[in-house]
Amino acid sequence: MGISIRHPQLKDRHYRFGVVAQFFNVAAQTCTWIFTIQYVQEAIGGDEANAGRYLQYSLMVFLVSRFFMTWALGYVRPARLLMAMAILGGALMPLVQGALIDRFDAATSYITPAACFLIVAAYGWFDLSSATRKGIVHP
Repeated sequence: MGISIRHPQLKDRHYRFGVVAQFFNVAAQTCTWIFTIQYVQEAIGGDEANAGRYLQYSLMVFLVSRFFMTWALGYVRPARLLMAMAILGGALMPLVQGALIDRFDAATSYITPAACFLIVAAYGWFDLSSATRKGIVHP
């Protein structure tokens, strides 16, 4: 009695790892923004208005980067829509980071998005190294 994989894409290890990477990518972004204000207040002693400005600037950089990367995907590789995993990542990992803030402090809690970004980087390495072994050259 094993688990039956019926959807053809689920048999593809790149797809499965891509879903996991997307989960942690959205989780890291969500964690970073949810707790930016607390972090700025604790780490540099900023007030709430100053911390809000840091948050706004980070969101603006993200927005510009998102448009650039969307454009770049048209030339590099088509994106897969992994919305369900994205939503879960953004919903679950902030709970982990919040627990770390409660237990330690805001600065320490940023190990959560750092770990998430490491998983995203691992997927990038996995995909590139697999392509290299197969002789596929990414543009």
